[in-house]
Amino acid sequence: DLDTAIFGPIEQAFDFQKDEKSIVMFQSAILPFSAFARMIFRLTNGKRYARGNSSFVVFHPKHWSEIADKFLAIYDAGEFRKFRPTISDERYISWVAHDHMIALPNSFAVKFPTEYMQHHAILSYAKACLPWVRHRREKLSVVTLCSLELKPEKLVCLTPNTHISDSKGRVLVWNDFVLGGLRKKLIQYYGQDDIKKA
Repeated sequence: DLDTAIFGPIEQAFDFQKDEKSIVMFQSAILPFSAFARMIFRLTNGKRYARGNSSFVVFHPKHWSEIADKFLAIYDAGEFRKFRPTISDERYISWVAHDHMIALPNSFAVKFPTEYMQHHAILSYAKACLPWVRHRREKLSVVTLCSLELKPEKLVCLTPNTHISDSKGRVLVWNDFVLGGLRKKLIQYYGQDDIKKA
């Protein structure tokens, strides 16, 4: 996705696959990709399942013609509008490939709101103080700005120390203490090098 920033080598993402059928993406919902989620899928006849976020996806298309085949079958049967998994690509992929889904590790990739935004600014500062968190964040290869109300090009123009809340009540603190080196990386990544340095 265009709202996903790449800061390091991404070829290692293929190492997260267990086999050629594995599909690796961000974990999106409370129910994690797991044996438990697969059991829930079976018990509910596919009505409940672990979902991912498709801002960054690792898979081998040649092994997944089933994704398109099932989609066309659902569409041809006139079930498209009534079938909830087709509400988005990530829901649909998570549903079709439920037996093969794997979550991206947060040592490699994170969703910006989940990683950097808390329900109170103090918690954002507290998390940023943890040495193991700072170390992990420095080595991130992928950060996706999914679910942010502000587009990346507007986000990077914010005045330092600006606080913004999202629809879930999470607070963004736009400064280098909370975000570490990410703030300046985002400014550079989205072509805002001419923004005054802070």
